[in-house]
Amino acid sequence: MKKINFKKIYAENFLCFGSEGIEIDFENYNNIVLIKGKNLDILDEDKNSNKISSNGVGKSSIPSVLVYGLFGKTVRKPNKISHKDVINNDSGKKLKVEVYWDDYKLQRTRKPDSLKLWKSSDDTWTETTEITLGGMPATQKLVEDIIGMSYETFTNIVVFTDDNTNSFLECDAQNKRDIVENLLSLEKYRSYYENAKKILKLHKDQLKNLEKDHGFIEKKLNDEKYNFEKLKKSKEK
Repeated sequence: MKKINFKKIYAENFLCFGSEGIEIDFENYNNIVLIKGKNLDILDEDKNSNKISSNGVGKSSIPSVLVYGLFGKTVRKPNKISHKDVINNDSGKKLKVEVYWDDYKLQRTRKPDSLKLWKSSDDTWTETTEITLGGMPATQKLVEDIIGMSYETFTNIVVFTDDNTNSFLECDAQNKRDIVENLLSLEKYRSYYENAKKILKLHKDQLKNLEKDHGFIEKKLNDEKYNFEKLKKSKEK
């Protein structure tokens, strides 16, 4: 498993973050960052109390910035939140998410849709350092190759939610196998295995065809031997 150093995230018009955007530079903090929230929408019955609520202030949207930036999917099950739902309601367009890690910068936008990637050791994000490939799917694959994790693996071992939505133990057998293979970089061996299965099937099919040909030739040879014996006896007679 690769060691990844996430440096900074930025989000604009994404989920609860509006056009003013939010930026968190993790390099300004120590290894463990505790993010607290304060809900200023106090209900009437709570105005005279010292109760401070932190629900619904956008804390869970922060890891979503990271996940959506890298994979174009939210932390929750993708079938529960569509692409249009991640765009802030007030703006309705121009979503932008940026993720900085190691020597890389990634920028994903919606309306208009784009995915760009840069690599620079001195934070020079220009055309000369851009490594975006042709088309978003190709660039997405490049990002996942660099990260060394698929969406399923990342959300299982990096992001922990209070409802255990992406819990490894809740996954089916195939997803568990895929996650472990991804973690241990065993995908290529799975590919070798699938290719070997295809080659084996191909040779088995060829062998069956050869067996059919052999049976046909053997029958024809026996028929010719029988005819030869008949002719031989007829000649002797």
